[in-house]
Amino acid sequence: MTKARSAVLAAVDEASGPVSAADVHGFLGEGADLVTVYRALHWLADAAYVEEFAFACEERGVERYYVSKRHPHGHFFHCEGCHRFLPVEGCVAGEIVAALEQERGFTVLSH
Repeated sequence: MTKARSAVLAAVDEASGPVSAADVHGFLGEGADLVTVYRALHWLADAAYVEEFAFACEERGVERYYVSKRHPHGHFFHCEGCHRFLPVEGCVAGEIVAALEQERGFTVLSH
């Protein structure tokens, strides 16, 4: 693990919700360029230190976000006004997934 990757991972770990590469770059300030942040996030996702997902927003288009694997599983709403992610307590998706698994006979690995 390089110093840059460690710094990027620390920024994602400290975030209270999903963050973009631009968010991480902002947290790190002058200490890292944006290309380094993107490369580090890609490596961290491939190495399973962070979870990544793509999200489509009407104003910003499709952006990729990252969440620390050290945080417990969570769900968020995205505000299209301020573009923040707001945490949602509980996981109703778990109930739906369990019912689908039983009904259809397959196993869902992630949602």
